[in-house]
Amino acid sequence: MADITGNVRIASAVLATVVNMTASSVPGVAAMGAVPVRGLLGRRRRDGTRGVRLRVSANRVRLDLYVVLAQGVDIVGTGAAIQRDVTRAVHEILGMEVTDVNVIVQKTE
Repeated sequence: MADITGNVRIASAVLATVVNMTASSVPGVAAMGAVPVRGLLGRRRRDGTRGVRLRVSANRVRLDLYVVLAQGVDIVGTGAAIQRDVTRAVHEILGMEVTDVNVIVQKTE
């Protein structure tokens, strides 16, 4: 079989959806939060990408995740589980290196 050349590009919405679904499945996560918008005309995020801000450069990704946790959960432990699970999912599913996973815990609105 001949070598195949070309590029594989992953849309940012696909990456954000994988991250959102993974973070949402961590025990103790009640919901994904709202990413703060810049400017007056900030776009509302769709459900699949809600709570995720990402920056991609050369197959490396930095993530800010905005989450709402269930009452009474271990905040630090849940945050660490989110970081671990999201890093693993992005690497295994998309083949990308994760450099940062910042978890920002928000209160319910």
